[in-house]
Amino acid sequence: MRRKVMIMLLAVPAVPMRVLFLLFVSLISAGVARSHSLSGAVVQTWHYDPQTGLITVRILNTSDKDITALAVATNYTYTDRGQDQVSHLLLLPDFLVQKVLLDMVRGTPEEERLRARLSEPEVLPAGGTYEEKTGVPPGFKDFSATIEVVVYADKTAEATNPDALQALIDMRKLRAAAIQKAQQIMAAHPDRLEAAAEAQKTLDTWRATSPDRADMDETEFHNIIAQLKQNPDLKELQARKERERAFWTSEASIVPTGGKP
Repeated sequence: MRRKVMIMLLAVPAVPMRVLFLLFVSLISAGVARSHSLSGAVVQTWHYDPQTGLITVRILNTSDKDITALAVATNYTYTDRGQDQVSHLLLLPDFLVQKVLLDMVRGTPEEERLRARLSEPEVLPAGGTYEEKTGVPPGFKDFSATIEVVVYADKTAEATNPDALQALIDMRKLRAAAIQKAQQIMAAHPDRLEAAAEAQKTLDTWRATSPDRADMDETEFHNIIAQLKQNPDLKELQARKERERAFWTSEASIVPTGGKP
């Protein structure tokens, strides 16, 4: 039986659609479910819908704290040219992305419309459930899933996969870095359309000269360019983005408190 490993980072851009970033890794251990279990969340059930080709994984928060992010190790058995194979995916939903989006329209008529379009909650409350949907490879036969990281609202975390926890932390840091880069451009260009044009040049140069793209979140920066074009009040946008930068910086300061690799 062959094994394949993949990590799937989940994020939601300004438009409420999930963007999937796939990062192939070479170590099988990065995606294989650990033998140790976490006390904060469990995979309750899963269901495969052959009509849509999607698996729905229901996750239960078994802790007494709200959960802000998870790492879910999933294992897919499928048949390829008559031979069974196993593919490992690591799903990394960060619910705080939805919180930031909703904060932009909180208290307005747009809030409920946005909530209806988002696929994830702001947090997974204590005792609450969350359904993660994921596609399956052709020739699908079987599935299993294990929670490998639980990040709580108090910025503590349980983890049996330290690399997955670090990936979640890095995702939050890169969002803050993208906002900081955009803030520098806005400070230098008080006209919002000029700032948008300069930010686009910066993004184009960054894409051409940063092959690993490891110093900021591209989607976050791209969304700020769109907001510069749409928001006539540059000072209000700068103030909001500074709050978001401070928020992501703070939420990246996660303290591991449990779990065994």
